[in-house]
Formats: sequence, C-alpha cells, structure tokens
Amino acid sequence: MSTASPALARLRAGTQASHAALEAALPFAQAGFSAPHYLRHVARVHCWLRPLEAVLWQADWPATLMLAPRRDKVRWIEADLMAGGWTAADLATLKAVDWLPGSPGPAARFGLAYVAEGATLGARHLYRRHAAALTPLPLRWWQAYGEATAPLWKNFLTVLEDALPTEADRAEATRWAAAAFDAFRLHVAAPAEGP
Repeated sequence: MSTASPALARLRAGTQASHAALEAALPFAQAGFSAPHYLRHVARVHCWLRPLEAVLWQADWPATLMLAPRRDKVRWIEADLMAGGWTAADLATLKAVDWLPGSPGPAARFGLAYVAEGATLGARHLYRRHAAALTPLPLRWWQAYGEATAPLWKNFLTVLEDALPTEADRAEATRWAAAAFDAFRLHVAAPAEGP
C-alpha cells in the first residue's frame, strides 16, 4: 500500500479533528432520512458553497488540473432543489454564509479545494446508499462527477503535491481546509437556524 504524499498527509493530519467533528454532526445515518431532509440539507450546502465557489474556481490554476468539470457545483444543488419543487424565487431566498477567513492565496485555495473535491468522494458513497430511498430526486449533488469522481480526485492529488512544496504552503492550506470543514459543520450539518 502506498503512503500519502507529504501534502496530503499534512492536510489529513491537520484537519482530522475538524473532519471528525463534521462527520459526527451529519444527519445521514439517522433513521427516516428522507427527501425533505435531503432538500433542507442541500439548501444549506448551497449557502456554504456559494461563497467558496466565488473565490475558488475563478482563480488561476495549474494547467494540469482538469478544471472544467469542477466548476459550478452550486448548479448541481439548484437542480436538486428545483426537482424537489423549489422555484427560482425560492432559490433567490438562499443567503450565502459569510464564513471565509479572508482572501485566499494559492496555497489557501488548495486547502479549500481539498475540502470541496474531497466532498465528492463522500457524496458518491451517499448516493449509492440513499438513491433508491430518495427516488425520484436526481441527487445531482451526491452524484458528483459520476464515474469520473475517482479519476478527478487522483488528478487533484497529483496537482496538490506540486502546488504545496513547502511546509509553510502545507500549513496555510491546512488552516483553510480546517476552516472549511468547521464552517460546513456549523452552517450545514448543525445549523442554528436556516432552511
């Protein structure tokens, strides 16, 4: 079995507590998780993801990163909400959460992308687990990249290692990744209020 690259190992170790707290707060293991639960969940994801995408994929990225399919995951969520009966007016009521801790530089953007792209792996697992019970919702958010999910994750990890060559770069990426996990837990998994 191969070991994780230094950048990936640093991100995993540095975000372990934040990731574990998030996993413990997610509602998917609860009995009776249903289509209305899913729609409320993805509405909150939308509010967390919108500001992230506004700073993430518009920046310059290495040419080796397969960027085109990674953009605009907010539209996946909007497709799910519309399939669940939401209207354009309903979507307009969703307020983006102001959670980003500043303006991210290149290393920070890789930390944010680590969370956004890593979420696609978990989403594919949830899609396989819940798709039958949540029919007829398309679960576009959980479908992620479909069969391309694993190859796109591997591509991201390859680019990640070259992009974070120093410990300072890795520390900055880790700080921002932990902030993304914490914001997801606070505003999506266990919100004080919201949709």
